[in-house]
Amino acid sequence: MIKRALPLVLGAALALTLTSCDSASSSDTAGGTDAAASSIPDPSRVADSCDGKNGALKVGLVTINLQALFFNQINNAAQKIADQTGVELQIISGNDDSVSQANAFDNLIASGVDAIIVDAIDTDGIKPSIVKADAAGIPVVAVDATVDDPAVDTQVGTANAEGGVQIGDTLT
Repeated sequence: MIKRALPLVLGAALALTLTSCDSASSSDTAGGTDAAASSIPDPSRVADSCDGKNGALKVGLVTINLQALFFNQINNAAQKIADQTGVELQIISGNDDSVSQANAFDNLIASGVDAIIVDAIDTDGIKPSIVKADAAGIPVVAVDATVDDPAVDTQVGTANAEGGVQIGDTLT
């Protein structure tokens, strides 16, 4: 259940990135009190299109790797939302290495992306990269792994402890 939810959560992260677009109104954004992600957000409720600093909105997605089915499901969900909203999404693998993730951040910052979404390999090791992005005016959305740093604009993830309790309750 938790593994199936994370691609939906990442879709939500991309949707959150889009909420700053002019065509989305506050009444059109997802709301409610249910914290669990039940589906990929409907991009038509978020924005029709988004413009970045230099044309189309450009978002970098830095994942842990591109080999695991789990991460490919995340990538596919994010790409679907990006395609439907006209966002240029660049997916970069961290290749299971925190230094590679940091280098990916540097490359995305240098290329002038409008936002970065990251599933951090090392939540402490990625902090300097997030601070660099923040200094460059690039918002960062952390997904799955919680990165405790004020430079992170938004955290999106599943409640793994709560999910574990629910699984335990179901099995008993």
